[in-house]
Amino acid sequence: MAEGSPVEGGMNNLRNPVYVQELEAVIAEIPEKQSLASLLRQEYDNIRKDLEALTDERAHVETRVAPDSLLTARFRECINAALSDLDASIRAQSERLQPTEERLREVEKDLKELRERRQLLNSRVSPVQVLPEEILVKIWNFADAVPRPIHSTQLPFILSWVNKRWREILTRTPTLWRFIQASPNMSPGLLQLQVQRSAPCLLKILFSFRSARPRRTSTNGGVDRLLFVMTDLIKCADRWQSFHLGESSWSNWEQVAELSLYSERLQQLLCSVHVPHLQHFCAWWQGLDCLGELFEHGAPSLAQMQLSGLSVFPNLHLFRRLTSLELIQPDYDERLTPTVFRSLLAQCPTLTHLGLDGNIFHSDPDFPSLHPYPLPLTSLTSLKLSVLNYSRVDGFNIPELFQIFIAPRLESLQLLFLSRPACEGLMQVLEKSPMACGSESLFRLHIHAGEGRIGLGHSLSSRMLVQFPNIQHLWINAPQEDGQELLEALALHMGDGEPQRLCPSLDTVTLDIGFDQVDEDGGDYIRNFVATRQVIGLPITTLRFYPEMDAYAARELLAWCHEIVKVEVLPIRDIEFECCEMSEKPIPAPLNLDRLHGCGRF
Repeated sequence: MAEGSPVEGGMNNLRNPVYVQELEAVIAEIPEKQSLASLLRQEYDNIRKDLEALTDERAHVETRVAPDSLLTARFRECINAALSDLDASIRAQSERLQPTEERLREVEKDLKELRERRQLLNSRVSPVQVLPEEILVKIWNFADAVPRPIHSTQLPFILSWVNKRWREILTRTPTLWRFIQASPNMSPGLLQLQVQRSAPCLLKILFSFRSARPRRTSTNGGVDRLLFVMTDLIKCADRWQSFHLGESSWSNWEQVAELSLYSERLQQLLCSVHVPHLQHFCAWWQGLDCLGELFEHGAPSLAQMQLSGLSVFPNLHLFRRLTSLELIQPDYDERLTPTVFRSLLAQCPTLTHLGLDGNIFHSDPDFPSLHPYPLPLTSLTSLKLSVLNYSRVDGFNIPELFQIFIAPRLESLQLLFLSRPACEGLMQVLEKSPMACGSESLFRLHIHAGEGRIGLGHSLSSRMLVQFPNIQHLWINAPQEDGQELLEALALHMGDGEPQRLCPSLDTVTLDIGFDQVDEDGGDYIRNFVATRQVIGLPITTLRFYPEMDAYAARELLAWCHEIVKVEVLPIRDIEFECCEMSEKPIPAPLNLDRLHGCGRF
């Protein structure tokens, strides 16, 4: 930073002038002490060398070359005189050595203290130390919002190790302690410390079982440890703002069996707890049996739920005020009937997001006669449908789904593990009732092929895109053939022998370039799509590619696109069902030209 710059000047205004003056004096004194210490060290070393030489010489003189009877009296007198002189010199040098050594130690001690003082004063006037406390807290709060690996040391503890000032600020800032990551194995003392320091803030809690290992040698499998931790958490349940039970990654069968040891006691604890401020509840339970009723006293503030492995029937009282709901059913045989599912949705008049993972309800041939008109979810703007469930089985019937509800004002539609039969079923619904998925209100469409090709073909691709004329952002996560068919339909669709311009508002396309998108032709179909949209007067403004490493491997394609449109890259992105609070939000980054041309590595 240039001297005298506004930022530097601002930092100088924050520094304590007393510390600055003292630091200048210390810095000025250190060279003098260093010079004196160097001189004393040299003098001390010289005295040591002289003593060693005198001692060696005395030993040499004292050595007899012949028996005394053979030596003259005069020779013996000369030897004794020489020894006497050497002893005198040794005594003189020894007398000089001790005070010189003491003086050297004193000066070196002073020099060490000056250097330590300089380090302390430097820290007190450094930019990070002179920042006002409120700015440091804001920075830390932003850092704490970034998702970190599960079971990593929590940020407040890491920051408190830096220095005394930071530790003092942290201990009196409860907002920095409001995220609590608990597990049956954690130290009760550590949990109590976090609960104490976070008061009176509302809490975000992740109760993790990933590292839990029930003790098979104990009489209850280690449930006592679960009880200790949950008891401390329940004491502050009136401050729970969000509660995450488990993580959205599947365990192996051994862990599933171990988790089942906790289920009965865990359900009892969570059933009776009172949670007046709970807004977000995420349950990823992976035991052998579903969890039953939770929060029997209700959760009046609950707005977002994501449920997997939780029995829906005894928990219908939790759905009444939801704005976001995701139902992820693993392998439990507890599907809803269409009537119950419709009643469940009817309890959520303000629902804005709905995610359904696989076939969560049984088919009922009598349902259309009982409910001839689907339930309109007029507040629903985001719908996420996974044709296969989390175990990649049990595809649901899309026409049957839209007999239960429709979303006339839908803005975002995500289709995961899409297959051609599912797509044909969706077209069957939309061509009969376009408002089932918003039609003209939809501006974002995400097509995910799962592990294989969808097999859309040009005709089915065109039929689908025709239903959503106002799409602004199309996200394609599919093999090259599917992506090519979709983009070719967007480039120029032939309807009744005449070219039709599909999706005239489309301005952003996101492509999974790691899905063999550019292996065979170097992405020529992407170039053709971009160029053709330019020619017909419907230019694309932004192309996004991911994952990042694969994107930069397609240098020629990115360089060509960069000349025409805005190019952005995304890190690897898992678009399956993840907790919206705990998963990292992908942030598009501008194209790095140095990296594109091989001038930089990341």
